[in-house]
Amino acid sequence: MTDDWGDWEVVRRQVAVCGRMSPALVDTVDVRVEGKRSATTASVRRDGIYFCLDLPSGEYRVTAADKRGDVFGGGTADVSRNAAGDITFGVVDIKSSSSAPSRPRLTRRKHSQ
Repeated sequence: MTDDWGDWEVVRRQVAVCGRMSPALVDTVDVRVEGKRSATTASVRRDGIYFCLDLPSGEYRVTAADKRGDVFGGGTADVSRNAAGDITFGVVDIKSSSSAPSRPRLTRRKHSQ
């Protein structure tokens, strides 16, 4: 063995934005977290918990949308740091009905001559 197993690499990551949504939506929606200096797609667990790590301080808009772009819910989260660099995270729980949102239907109107 040539590696020294006693050498450890310390990795410290912090949750910046998190929340939960219905587990029924996990496979059908993406959770986007967008701020002035950062935009990302959140990691979503099977139980409906989602999170983003190590985002810069600021205000973030959180949206859950299906593959067509229909938005199911969301909100805003504020992320800040103290002098030691510890993050105060923002929580946005995504509430949604069990059915997909409906898109407005376009109707054709006949013009009179």
